[in-house]
Amino acid sequence: MWISFMILITIIVITTIISILFWIFSDRYYRVSNTIITSIFGFFIALVWFLLIFALSSVSVPTGYASLEKSWGGRYTGKVFTETGRHFWAIAPSYNTKRVDIRNNKEAVPVNVMKDKTYNVSASVEVVYDLQPNKLVDLLSNYSDYKNTVIGAIVKNVITSNNILANSQSLTPKDEKEIENELAKYGVKVTNIYMNSYKLTNSSNYALNANVNSNNN
Repeated sequence: MWISFMILITIIVITTIISILFWIFSDRYYRVSNTIITSIFGFFIALVWFLLIFALSSVSVPTGYASLEKSWGGRYTGKVFTETGRHFWAIAPSYNTKRVDIRNNKEAVPVNVMKDKTYNVSASVEVVYDLQPNKLVDLLSNYSDYKNTVIGAIVKNVITSNNILANSQSLTPKDEKEIENELAKYGVKVTNIYMNSYKLTNSSNYALNANVNSNNN
């Protein structure tokens, strides 16, 4: 930020020096007009630079979002804006921000398991969640595709390890709590979770095809 102000001051000083030089070396007739023109030109450049810095250093945060500051190289600096509204002179002009929806997000996680030797189970688990601002930087820095690598992976792991779909078409409170606790470690606060769909598919055809392919090989 201070670099930008120094550049602005430098432009004003240079413009002033040029104006003085015009005054000294110009004829008397042109001194006044040259000084006025130079001053107007310098003021215009300074104003444009000021407005540019003002725009680039401002951050807008809509309701339900957070903005994360990113450095010139694209790394998160750790600064997170959560207060709704526009923040002026908030970041360096060379930096930018990433806007993230942190409230009432939904993610449908597909889960496919074997119920037994006859049937496959295809289900979809709907996860409604908020993102915790204090853990956003770590989450996005380490898991840019967190919807799959964190939410999807944890839901699938809990369901398959507990063999839930083999005996029930819904999640038990214990299963829901386990998913909530695991996701909370990453700053994902679950507000609702439920089985969105549940479908049984006869797997005998798949097994038959697998045997045929095996014999052909």
